[in-house]
Amino acid sequence: MSSATYRRDLVWFSHAVNEYEILQVANAKKKFAFTDRVIKLDWDNCTVDVAKKLDDGKIRFVIRSKTNRNSDYMGSIPVQLRFMLGVDVDPSEISEPRLEKDYTLSASKRKNLPQSVKEIVHDRWVFDLGSRSQVWEWTRAGSADIRSSVVYGVYEKIRKYLEEAPTPASNNNIFRVEVEKLDDVVPVIYQPAVDSLDNFLREMHCAKSTNPDGSRISRSHCCSITSSCANSGLLTGSIGGLGRSFMGA
Repeated sequence: MSSATYRRDLVWFSHAVNEYEILQVANAKKKFAFTDRVIKLDWDNCTVDVAKKLDDGKIRFVIRSKTNRNSDYMGSIPVQLRFMLGVDVDPSEISEPRLEKDYTLSASKRKNLPQSVKEIVHDRWVFDLGSRSQVWEWTRAGSADIRSSVVYGVYEKIRKYLEEAPTPASNNNIFRVEVEKLDDVVPVIYQPAVDSLDNFLREMHCAKSTNPDGSRISRSHCCSITSSCANSGLLTGSIGGLGRSFMGA
């Protein structure tokens, strides 16, 4: 299934996650630890893509969103930020779309969610994407048919994908960034960062991938991306220990 199928299907994505905290350990060091506290995060303007089927039978989905911001770091210029989240889901835990009455985002723990949005009480169309995630949209005035909703269209495309009985994909870290020009992409990895842990991102390197003979590999717009964090031993003028390396297509 082409991921481009979902490009105009903007929906809300809500998921439950375990909250983390920073703990003091020996030698004045700190570390992250997940707690038993479960919080709900809600993200708007999302697309839902099927990435691949895994060896354990689960389906990997990629949730994408984007927003425009001014970057102080880059001199107060406008930039577009793109967000990606991978979710592995048991197909048996994908429900059919349904109507939920009087839904509210008042309990959402998403930061900077406008108070005006939290105060909305409205019906929604929704389906479960696994046991901890939901894909949904507000119902529209004058339309009572759930089959006309964006949510139902996303569900139908997922259902058809599952009916095709996909085979597990090869084990790699290749994904599509959904841009026309690779040179326009500046990849950034988001993670909770605490200066005292030295775990903030220091450098990001991109290189167009080539074959041993120097020619470009067969995939169009393919590059190797390597990240290096502060606690990876980065030295001036050289990279000590590398962070995670993966491919973007």
